[in-house]
Amino acid sequence: MDKRGADVLIEVLAGYRTEFIFGVPGGQTLSMYDAIAQQDFIKHVLVRDEKAGALSAIGYSRATFTPGVCDATVGPGVANLVPAVAEAYTGSTPIILLTSNVTSDIMGKGASQELDHFALFHPFVKSSIRPQNPDQIPVAIQKAFKLATSGRPGPVHVDLPQDILEGRLLRESNIMIENKYIHFPAYRPRPELGAISEMIKLIEKADSPIILAGGGTIISQAWEELRVFAELIVAPVVTTLTGKGVISDDHPLSLGCVGRQGYRPTANKALKEADLVIALGTKLGQVSTNNWRSGQGGSSPTPDHTRYVQISLIVVGSTKSYGDRHDIHH
Repeated sequence: MDKRGADVLIEVLAGYRTEFIFGVPGGQTLSMYDAIAQQDFIKHVLVRDEKAGALSAIGYSRATFTPGVCDATVGPGVANLVPAVAEAYTGSTPIILLTSNVTSDIMGKGASQELDHFALFHPFVKSSIRPQNPDQIPVAIQKAFKLATSGRPGPVHVDLPQDILEGRLLRESNIMIENKYIHFPAYRPRPELGAISEMIKLIEKADSPIILAGGGTIISQAWEELRVFAELIVAPVVTTLTGKGVISDDHPLSLGCVGRQGYRPTANKALKEADLVIALGTKLGQVSTNNWRSGQGGSSPTPDHTRYVQISLIVVGSTKSYGDRHDIHH
């Protein structure tokens, strides 16, 4: 076989409709750059540093609902990715990190610029994957896209030693593209009917329900469903900082952003006075709840008279201090 690992890497990425790779070249990644030059679909975007490459991938992902791809070379180049990868992880943004590494035979021996890439990214990625030979690259990329777009979206790391990129495939590559993982969210699980019935009862009993929409509603592309739901139950909508834009500011039920950065006092006031908060796609985190405070000038309602329904993939332990909570987790 004349095909290198780098060649099949670019083939698979093109199959997943990757348009751009954002990054900075290094000695260990030259074969990948050569493979990019041999085709016309994927364009490389040279950035000022690796962090800028990962941030560009994040922006691309959020704009297109397709995982952004960035690359960095071994050691210091890879370390520069960390701040942006942390942002992708906390913001539930799927990106694919392609990192080159020293050759497999000297890995772990303290080679020049070598770092433990897996340990470096461990707190901030859904998984780190390292193919053991060029033939394993297609499966590694398939797994990366599946993990990045499924469940709670997030970054996935693929580590590619130099010899794996430059090595020749031993057999004809069988590239299978799973189309449902090209975009995110790949799927959203349906909650139990019993939980939905319980929520309906709470809405029917509420005198002043309010919807608190977070970034998860944007990730789920649920802006139309949110609008229809709000109009159906005639409930005002406030958003977290990351949920801004999920409903038009011109909509009569839209009250704006809440929390420490809330720019409309009416939004925080309405949230405090609600007797039912329907929290959609929000973890009820520190910023939107003003340090999780209740009845102390914070944005969260008083626990003893307010009920919560939280529909989210993410639950933060501190939110459990709120009063009557009904969780509907996917």
